[in-house]
Amino acid sequence: MVRVTKRSKKEIHSHVMVHISSSSNNTIMTAFSDKTKAVVAWSSPGAVGFKGARKATPFASQAAAEDLSNKMDGFSVKSISIIFRGLGNGRDAALKTFQTRGFMVKTIADRTSFPFNGVRMRRRRRV
Repeated sequence: MVRVTKRSKKEIHSHVMVHISSSSNNTIMTAFSDKTKAVVAWSSPGAVGFKGARKATPFASQAAAEDLSNKMDGFSVKSISIIFRGLGNGRDAALKTFQTRGFMVKTIADRTSFPFNGVRMRRRRRV
């Protein structure tokens, strides 16, 4: 007996918020829909195939941004808002990649948190 199932239709998201969390070791990008705040797609250098210290390079975050933009093409995304968190190497490379891929970047926000004299910092490494 042949079972007939419905095909799931891909939703159309005209505007997407892209959160880019960039640390000194990795860059994680997540695309949220504007209305429902649900995750549309995500990518990172580790998911693209980079391992170890190569995940921290700008080239790795560029490849992850290209992977995320390919995933967002399936949802017919036209414009994006970019929200940065952290001070890693992959911030600028990811932004340039999204601009060259044809997405209209509406807003760019930086939500990097910094302490207002919180806990004591780690001791500085002496080499």
